[in-house]
Amino acid sequence: MNGFRPIRRTDRDLGADAACEILENGYCGTLCVMGADGYPYGIPVNYVPDGDRLLFHCSAQEGHLLESVGNGCRACFTVIERLEGSRSRSAVIFGNLVRDPSMLTRTLDGIVDRYVPEPGREGAKKGIPYASGRATALVMTIDHMSAKVVDKPDNR
Repeated sequence: MNGFRPIRRTDRDLGADAACEILENGYCGTLCVMGADGYPYGIPVNYVPDGDRLLFHCSAQEGHLLESVGNGCRACFTVIERLEGSRSRSAVIFGNLVRDPSMLTRTLDGIVDRYVPEPGREGAKKGIPYASGRATALVMTIDHMSAKVVDKPDNR
């Protein structure tokens, strides 16, 4: 065993391919780390899938998240995709999260491509060089991922 628990409800398990699809189609997710103060810390963030890793950005050089990441930490990232009614699919990703300033331009470029509508992309990309020194990139390697579906009747 690789140390990661299987999904308890195997009838809801969608597999790693579905997790990749949910990541590709998702809008944002919750990034969770163990806070520097010993409490869990989760924050909603935009993200960019990048092969076997996820890219995130912080618009500051300090704060609760960066303090918690320190020189690297284990992290969990969750994305939920709402389907019809009360149905949903979710992906849970586990990995190691590090601060990587060398990835800032790639991360911001990906954020702009993913989240800024076409008419404003060119202008948004012009601002990327000015983010250096103010923002930082976080890179999470994907060690394990899973996906599941929740399909409850509407009357429950």
